[in-house]
Amino acid sequence: MKDMKARIRRNPIFWILLTAPLALLLLCQLQPTFDDWTYYTIPQTTPLTIRSLLPDGNYWRPFDVLFGHLLGLDYRLFPLLNHLFILLGHILNTLLICRILQWFQVGRLSRNLSVIFFYLSSGTLGTVLDIDSLNQVYSLLWGLLALYSYISLSGCRRLILWLLCALLSVFAKESGYIWFVCPPFLVWSVGKASFRHAMRQAACGCLPFVLYLVCRFLLTDSFHLENNVYMEFTVQRLLRNISLLLGMTLYPVDYASLIHPQHRHLAVVVVTGLLPLPFLWLLLRSYRWRKPLTVLLLSFFAGAFVNLMTVFTLMHCYAVLPFAAMMTALLCEQIKNKRVLIVSASLYLLTAAFTLFHHGYAAWLSGKTGERMARSFVSQCSRPVNKVMLIHLEKGETKYSSFWVIPYEAFGWGYSVRQQTGYQWPKTILNEEITDKKQLESLLPKAEKAGCDGVWYAEDDTVKRIR
Repeated sequence: MKDMKARIRRNPIFWILLTAPLALLLLCQLQPTFDDWTYYTIPQTTPLTIRSLLPDGNYWRPFDVLFGHLLGLDYRLFPLLNHLFILLGHILNTLLICRILQWFQVGRLSRNLSVIFFYLSSGTLGTVLDIDSLNQVYSLLWGLLALYSYISLSGCRRLILWLLCALLSVFAKESGYIWFVCPPFLVWSVGKASFRHAMRQAACGCLPFVLYLVCRFLLTDSFHLENNVYMEFTVQRLLRNISLLLGMTLYPVDYASLIHPQHRHLAVVVVTGLLPLPFLWLLLRSYRWRKPLTVLLLSFFAGAFVNLMTVFTLMHCYAVLPFAAMMTALLCEQIKNKRVLIVSASLYLLTAAFTLFHHGYAAWLSGKTGERMARSFVSQCSRPVNKVMLIHLEKGETKYSSFWVIPYEAFGWGYSVRQQTGYQWPKTILNEEITDKKQLESLLPKAEKAGCDGVWYAEDDTVKRIR
């Protein structure tokens, strides 16, 4: 009995579950910002239709639409329910990583370190700290279930569950395509299948994905390609994206203190930059071109391929983070001096935890700014307004990420006001941007012509009614 209790206490999943209520409490302090206000996963007050579950422009994410209509039953559940489901999904993903690493037959120490690496990695920041990131969490959850089904089952059950889970993954978010291909090659890499068998299985996996693409093309009314930043490609952008992928996934330096002009702190950058280096050096030294590591590395880049070719941000690290965690476990197995491994990994994970908390605090401040601006807007209204024009003075501020933005984007371009009014008003918001206050007067006739009930002016973190 004592041995069992000691074993449970040494299991990181036990501590993750034990601290989950505290983690949820902290996450629930974060208020929506940026895309959180305009995405599918806000309370949807219009009736659910079949059309809303079909492809919409460049997206086909029916689970997000369904979740938004669930929130529409009681808008006060937003964003609490979002935080709850995101944290729950992240914990389930961590549990699946642990089970998959057991299949790899790595030692307990290597497995535990890799599980904590996945749970705390800076690659989770754009997912755990966002409110509209349900698609990222559950695309990965279905993907890991697809992999786990493939490695733990056999025969028809393996094939059906693998492909079904992979299909659900891609319906959650397009980055789930990697799970149609990688499981057979991972099984081949550990010597449990022939290469020919893996090729046949991968070809079989491609069939439902091709069917998904055909259906998506036939059911989509229109694609938005013109002047779309996601369609631009340059070699310089590709190299930048690869650097961001590797850095944000593997190197937990406090990027906010390095990149964000208003919060730059070089001392923090130096400390958080040095502490992870011993662990990263140990991993790099132990790398050998073995089949499992090679397949995981190829899967890592293949899973990020679409975003590497277009726009890569912090949120995109999450989709390929499991491959990094599995590689970490395999590399830890090669390190013979376990005491050095424990010390260096502890410094790395301590840095990752600090970076996570710092970014969480910044996200909290950003959300509070947007909430304060929305309340200020409502307080200046003597009656409900139906149609408003919101004029923003653009000063060239830079945002750090989708969860740490400039005040106007935390304000959600005015859409945060709807939460304060129970999604009753305003029905229409016209956004206008100016770069000089002298342009303000020229927009007033436009607002009058459009039949606006009021005109608001936003500068920095203040919103003032001017008509």
